[in-house]
Amino acid sequence: MRLLYAVVLFRLDNLEDAERELLAVRDLPMAPSLKAEVESFLDQIAQRRKRLRFDVLVSLGAQYDWNGNSAPLTGSRLVGGFRVPLEVGDRRHREFSTNGTARAAFEYDLAFQRRHSLNGAVTAYKTEHLHEDQLDLEVAGLEVGAELTYEPVIVAPTLSYSKVRHAHQRYLSIARAEAETSYQVTKKTLLNATLGWEDQHFNSLNVSTTAFEKEGRQFDIEIGASYLPEPVLRLGAHAKVYDKNAKTPFNTYHRYEAGLESTLLLNGGRFVIASLTVQKDSYKAPDRFISADTRRDVTARARILFGFPVSNLFGPEWAKHLDGVTATVSVERFHSTSNLPDYTYRNIAIAAGLSRKWTF
Repeated sequence: MRLLYAVVLFRLDNLEDAERELLAVRDLPMAPSLKAEVESFLDQIAQRRKRLRFDVLVSLGAQYDWNGNSAPLTGSRLVGGFRVPLEVGDRRHREFSTNGTARAAFEYDLAFQRRHSLNGAVTAYKTEHLHEDQLDLEVAGLEVGAELTYEPVIVAPTLSYSKVRHAHQRYLSIARAEAETSYQVTKKTLLNATLGWEDQHFNSLNVSTTAFEKEGRQFDIEIGASYLPEPVLRLGAHAKVYDKNAKTPFNTYHRYEAGLESTLLLNGGRFVIASLTVQKDSYKAPDRFISADTRRDVTARARILFGFPVSNLFGPEWAKHLDGVTATVSVERFHSTSNLPDYTYRNIAIAAGLSRKWTF
């Protein structure tokens, strides 16, 4: 139990208390794999105390989607208010995809008494679909920011820029500025608020000739809280509002979002993350090519993820070569309901992946 408590403290960036707990259990009788885990956390604490720290994350995965092309439940689409049956190729079908992520980040301690720091990251993401090439995505992102500590308050401003290729064509670029403020109310309770603003520039594609009509700016605000009823359990909730403006009124909307999340730490480095998110979208005007009615959507997404160190599956000889590799398996259920049948659909996604993080 003390080891699990130490892991929680580490994840909350309470390095002093985490190190104390780890040192208290390091010399106790335990399995070699558990001892290696303790030493690993002590090494990570030593790394975090460096003024300049780098980390690199690489992940590879695969996903199955029951409704990979988001086909409407009605089997039809609206054109000028009239229902038109879907072509055979547009009907619901299964989809398989592979994805990969690479991320390199740094953090630089400014050596102030208040532990202010600078940070930044470069991220690349790519997904390839087996049948639906028009769903393929490539994302490249750059972000720089700071973490300003005024205990018990932390302020974290960030600037970022992302480029998205969709169906192997230039699709979207996003310039974003945001500021997050968190307040550690007690050792168990954390409150946070985030303000964000971004400029979205769209390019039309062969598969979406009117994408440029989505171009515009978005403002969003989020408030949330997390609570640790037990050292190994973290509960969270958030509410978020989006205000999206676009070139055309029927692509302009207000979005209201609410979410719940829980994280449970288990023995041997295993963990479970469960989440539920609900969104309500209200658009400004109708897209008369589809219907004279103004679109209103409600979506719900439920997800559960299980992760564990791959070294748990092997003996000591192999485990040492797999240290730091984490496997995850997740199941997600998505529902979308709308006053327009085009946007009423559901999907089940099953995903699995491997990730490895290096810190130096």
